[in-house]
Amino acid sequence: MSLGAVVRLIFCYKLEGVILDLKRINFKSYYPNNKNALFINNKKNPLSGASKVHIALNLLWTIRNRTYHWGNLLKIQPNKRPRITTYFTGLKDNDRAKMPMNISVEPSKIVLFLDDLIKSIGNKDLEDLSSL
Repeated sequence: MSLGAVVRLIFCYKLEGVILDLKRINFKSYYPNNKNALFINNKKNPLSGASKVHIALNLLWTIRNRTYHWGNLLKIQPNKRPRITTYFTGLKDNDRAKMPMNISVEPSKIVLFLDDLIKSIGNKDLEDLSSL
């Protein structure tokens, strides 16, 4: 089974909150212009754990797609944003943000992002591998 199929199954069965625990992840540590909150009904709402997992899995999928031509991992868009970016508006139709956001990972922070994902699984053996 491919990574893309696994990610689609997680989204299909709404397992975002069960698979990974990303409540404490700070997306600003991967790119300084990232936000950790959505504006919904003119209120700043912090991203939920499920929203963070949704964003992280989309970023992981993008990283996987970009690795087929590794030079794409290092490219920057004309607006100076990293190419590893996902667009997020919210998880529910009634919670759509008025100002959707892009979450990005800088090329120099890809390893940090992947290590944080591995650590969020909670498997000690995987954590030991990530420190290699």
